[in-house]
Formats: sequence, structure tokens, C-alpha cells
Amino acid sequence: MGHPLAICCTYSTHLHPFQFTASLHNLCSDWHEPRVAIPGFLTIIIIPLTYSIATGLSFGLISFAVLELATGRGRRQHWMLYLLAVLFLIRFIYIA
Repeated sequence: MGHPLAICCTYSTHLHPFQFTASLHNLCSDWHEPRVAIPGFLTIIIIPLTYSIATGLSFGLISFAVLELATGRGRRQHWMLYLLAVLFLIRFIYIA
């Protein structure tokens, strides 16, 4: 049997639009693997703290790219991930 929230996620995909189920998918993802759990957790925390979905998602993408490089799995991901992470990082530096 899978994660208890997986039943909720599977059931809710038939009742709610994609925007709602995407956030549930993040909650039901693999929280036992830190390189996936940490960016997901940071995304969930940053969105309400900054009142911006775009900021939370970009922060999560940057942290995922950094963790992929730090754990030595950088070549497994598409180069576009790192390009977006650098562009979002430049955006944060420009705004600050």
C-alpha cells in the first residue's frame, strides 16, 4: 500500500481542476528522498511567506538544481533546468 495521502490525491483528480491537484501531488511525492523533499518543502513554505506563487516555484526550482549538482546527479537532468535556475537567480539578484 502506498502513502495514505495518495488515496486522497488519486480521488481528488476526478473532482478538482489541475491547479488543485498539482499542489496535492507535491504533498504526496516522495518525502523520503531529501533531494526531492527539500525543494518541495521550500516551495510550500516560500509561497505563503512571499505572497507569490512565482517566487515560491522559482525558489524551489533553484534549490532543486543546486541539490542535483551537489549530489552529483547533475548530468541526469536536462540542461534547461539549470538555464532556468540561473535565470531565476539573476532575477532575484536584480530585484534585491
